[in-house]
Amino acid sequence: MGEVTRHIRLRGIHATLGIIVGSFVLVHLLNQAVAAFGEQPYDQILQALRLVYRQPIVELLLVTAVLVQVALGLLMVRRAASRANDRVHWLQLLAAGYMALFISAHLIAILLARTVFGVDTGLSFATLGYQTLPGALAMSLIHFLAIMAFFVHVACALYWRGYDYDRERAEKRFSAIIAFGCIMALAAAFGLWRTAEIATLA
Repeated sequence: MGEVTRHIRLRGIHATLGIIVGSFVLVHLLNQAVAAFGEQPYDQILQALRLVYRQPIVELLLVTAVLVQVALGLLMVRRAASRANDRVHWLQLLAAGYMALFISAHLIAILLARTVFGVDTGLSFATLGYQTLPGALAMSLIHFLAIMAFFVHVACALYWRGYDYDRERAEKRFSAIIAFGCIMALAAAFGLWRTAEIATLA
């Protein structure tokens, strides 16, 4: 298999897995945003979602898809870093790198909490870092950057798909996705912040 053909196939697999994993991430973010309205609606949606993704075969496939996606992403970042020559390329690479770190840490924390400590990974777990004001500020920033990285990465990928056909439209779509991502990031961070018991503000 030639190097170019191999790269095209890897990009195709990465794009396909990106749709699957991205869909799950988007639903997860919407659920986090619902936390702004209270723990009860958040938990109701979470329990409904868990009926699907907590099925053993579904969960196994989802975790595998995430791990493969991260591995492929890091491989592509390594290959593309030397050729990045504009803001969109660099934004895509930086977003991919941050997402890989965040998703890896998040997945490890979830699996350890469930399998080793027997902790439910619902809203109480998600807001553990928000119990003090410094922690809340740090966790809000971490989550905000992770969500923005997701939408920036998606925006960059779609930008390149439309760049050769209509550059102006590609630019507008890029800006719209970034703006929507910013709203989602703020909503999700606010949802977690609102439901956490911040001792220094109590």
